[in-house]
Amino acid sequence: GSIPLKVTNASGQISITAGTSSTPLGINAGELGSILDAYNTKLPGYLSSLDTLAGALVSTVNTIHAGGYGLGAAPSTGVAFFTGTTAASIGVNAAVANNPSLVAASSDGSPGDNKIALALADAGQNLVLQSNTASVADYYNGFVGNLGTAIKTAQNSATSQGLILAQLQNQRSSVSGVSIDEEMVKMIQYQRAYQASARVVTSADELMRTILQMV
Repeated sequence: GSIPLKVTNASGQISITAGTSSTPLGINAGELGSILDAYNTKLPGYLSSLDTLAGALVSTVNTIHAGGYGLGAAPSTGVAFFTGTTAASIGVNAAVANNPSLVAASSDGSPGDNKIALALADAGQNLVLQSNTASVADYYNGFVGNLGTAIKTAQNSATSQGLILAQLQNQRSSVSGVSIDEEMVKMIQYQRAYQASARVVTSADELMRTILQMV
């Protein structure tokens, strides 16, 4: 009989159990193993990196923006530009989105001053990540590079495994794949070879008898 499999998603982790057992199956290979590894291990790692990137961007921009002044008769200050702290929650502050005059570009509120705007433009170069050794731009480029390398490695592995599979299938076919026509031809060849050998033996036997009769 068949044993039903159950897929469970608990706390963002997928597990597969068999029958009434609550113990997850240790599936580490094959297509299903790859899917589980991607969902349970690789994707959370990538999402964590994106959250780190988003959090650093929000913190850096908001710190700079809050120290500047917006437009208007009474220039505003201390306003956060972004809300949220993760890649999923990051967004422009609704107050800023609804009132562009709150965008801080000046460092002191004086007309024509754009020091904060310039600082915001360079925010991606500030060393705020990895113990203040990497900028948001550095971190992003590294993330994209690592992701590209992982994709290329997976593609190369898939190609290699596909070639191995094709080779094994060919080897199996050469052993187990039987052509009826080919086997019939071989049987006829063996039959004719046997018949020829039998005629030689018969002729030799008749020759020996003739010689013995002559003695």
